[in-house]
Amino acid sequence: MDKGFEIWGNGGTLDRSTTFKLGAHSRTAVYLSSYFPDLESRLEGNLRVKSDKALQGVLDKLFGHIEDPKKFDAKQFAAELKAFQAGFK
Repeated sequence: MDKGFEIWGNGGTLDRSTTFKLGAHSRTAVYLSSYFPDLESRLEGNLRVKSDKALQGVLDKLFGHIEDPKKFDAKQFAAELKAFQAGFK
């Protein structure tokens, strides 16, 4: 499954982009400098995550109901995550 990152500047310009392979149900945790070795330090900007599979609204669906982090319901989150994962099988 192809994934990608795009780094956008404050002015709405695409500054950097990259793609990588990540298997279904996989995880990764790396510094952005691993994907963008020549990336300069910055305080502002936007990071876009792209995928060849539909990810639209996933974070909103999973976290959109959390208005107050103190009220986070781990059981509700686990149920919603399980339902989301079932859509990929």
